[in-house]
Amino acid sequence: MPQKMHQEPHDSTICAICTDFSLLSHKSTHPNSPSWAVQRWSFSNKLIQPQRMGCPILKAIEEALKLFSPLSGEQMASTEDIVVDYSYQCGISIKYGHPLCDNRYTEIYSLEDYTHFQKRNHIPSSALSETTLSNIANWILDCDTTHSSCPKFPQTLPTRVIDLGPSTNQAAIEKPYPRLYTTRDHDYSKNSRYISLSHCWGQGVPMKTLTSNLALFHNTIPLNGLPRTFQDTLNISKRLGIRYVWIDALCIVQDDQKDWHKEASSMASIYERSAFTICVMNGMSSDSGFLSKRSQYHMIPSMKGLFVRLATGLKDAHRFGSRRLYVSGDKPEAILLSRAWTFQEQLLSPRLLSFFDSEVIWSCNTSTVCECGNPWDLKTGSWEPSSLKYEYGRIQNENLTEIKIPTSIPMMINPDWRLWQKIVEQYSPRIVSFQKDRLWALSGIARTFSGRLGNYHAGLWSDSILEGLEWKRLEDCFNPEPGHRLNLSIPTWSWASVDQNPVWWDRHSWDLEPIWNAEVRDIKTFSVSEDPFGETSGGYISLRSKCFKFIRRGDELEPAERIDYELPGLYRFNKDVTGSDTIISTNPQEVLGCILRCAEILNADSRNDQDFIVTLLVLEKVEPSNAQSFSQEHCWPFSMNTNMAQSCYKRIGFIETNSPIGYSHGGKELTYFHNVLRWEEIDITII
Repeated sequence: MPQKMHQEPHDSTICAICTDFSLLSHKSTHPNSPSWAVQRWSFSNKLIQPQRMGCPILKAIEEALKLFSPLSGEQMASTEDIVVDYSYQCGISIKYGHPLCDNRYTEIYSLEDYTHFQKRNHIPSSALSETTLSNIANWILDCDTTHSSCPKFPQTLPTRVIDLGPSTNQAAIEKPYPRLYTTRDHDYSKNSRYISLSHCWGQGVPMKTLTSNLALFHNTIPLNGLPRTFQDTLNISKRLGIRYVWIDALCIVQDDQKDWHKEASSMASIYERSAFTICVMNGMSSDSGFLSKRSQYHMIPSMKGLFVRLATGLKDAHRFGSRRLYVSGDKPEAILLSRAWTFQEQLLSPRLLSFFDSEVIWSCNTSTVCECGNPWDLKTGSWEPSSLKYEYGRIQNENLTEIKIPTSIPMMINPDWRLWQKIVEQYSPRIVSFQKDRLWALSGIARTFSGRLGNYHAGLWSDSILEGLEWKRLEDCFNPEPGHRLNLSIPTWSWASVDQNPVWWDRHSWDLEPIWNAEVRDIKTFSVSEDPFGETSGGYISLRSKCFKFIRRGDELEPAERIDYELPGLYRFNKDVTGSDTIISTNPQEVLGCILRCAEILNADSRNDQDFIVTLLVLEKVEPSNAQSFSQEHCWPFSMNTNMAQSCYKRIGFIETNSPIGYSHGGKELTYFHNVLRWEEIDITII
């Protein structure tokens, strides 16, 4: 049996505080504790002073504090803001809550089994170290050889890739490397491994492929002109022995609209077929790079074999590097998780190699592993059934001809529709630099749903169009204000028309067969290219529905015509945007409530009008002259259809209420609308 590097402290020397904290004590005292159980105490002088001098564990914690804390000894001894966390799986970590410490964390660990501290790996100071490169190569090899649910390689190369040259030295090289390689010109290596890159462009990319330099790049790409992130990607790829790399800025001709649309339409297959995708998680721009020096570890003097390192970045890496992409309401620490284009890049890619400032994390369809070796914080293993990545994998792997979802199943529980809702809810808060990219950046994912939910219309689907119209803006502490509509190239009835604002659908335990009061007469969207999943130049939906007029009073709506004034008459509505749109002038008095449906709430306590949910679109009238002008600009048929222009509206909000609007028992008639409001059934067009 190999001899340990360290000498275990005798239990008799450990104070009562640390005995409660120790892994050994925690196991024996709490054998049924859940995996997330955490104990916490403050490292204040009053609490530990009587114990500190003789306890080796407290001495190790104190030495760890001194190595990374900017506080003086006196400040450290008296502050209540230094908190020690002990969890059964994650061991001991120290949070510095003092303002001078910027809420940093440190972690105490050992390289081998230690009774009181968790076993971890050292993280090399450079991501280009032989240790890190060896880890990555082993992760790839393990996935290739043992993971049956992960795709096999090589795959077909995209239209263009960056060719790094052969791995062996040749006596004669026809052209210098790297260079741009167009696969249609050469048949001999169309099936090869390639790496794709997911990164944040920032304010722009200093070098990209244009029609003016396309021929030059086919001969050679000047390395010294490439931004750091691109250089780091080529460096990693070459060190791993992978010859081809796909980078959007270099492999798409950026000023050729036809080429841009063609390649944007191929985004799904590009990322799905790549050997893996390098994700630059903390890079603010293409020049940030991701191979910079990482935090060092320090040995604790009093206990041989014990180390301490900064762990703030590790916690962020573990939080964002494995299961989740983005959850509405979060403020992501990883810059990449805030960008729209990178959402589908990560969701489409079956294997991700994520470079954080603190470490590298590998995740595939079967496992997730990291450099530091913390399995509990990361929750290693295959994608959990509840995760978006796992659910989307079903869509990717399922043959459309083998779909087993009955056509008669209510849309509310259709798994494809519910998955699309979740995708939109996580995608919608993300940022695009150009509004025209809002739908393009989701087009690869949308294409994989083709044939499942009908025809695609600017982020919604024809088979679930009425359900799709019931989106609303998420109102929480992170998103207190509505977004903006910068233009109407995306129709207002689509969630995609609201700039980077989280949207969601309310999934109550509603009646699976709601009573729809709206009927879709026609729906059209106009694409700027041949790709129906990309950018639109406008669109409209024609409905016949029960409607009534509102008078808008700030954030509240009052029915314009009422019969019974004793019942409440003001309704707060979920606003789509802040203020009025600047593209089309409107009359704020002409606000229409368009009733979509009434659904019974299942398991309600009593059978009365409160047992129903009614949903309404809040619409504002668009003047006929503006509708005509707008239709000519976007080639809409309004100029040939005067009635359509006369009844043209735009969406400004949404109402979901169960009081006092309701249905009579049996669900046949709208009792409140009959007795309180004056409504009429009309044809309307929403642009």
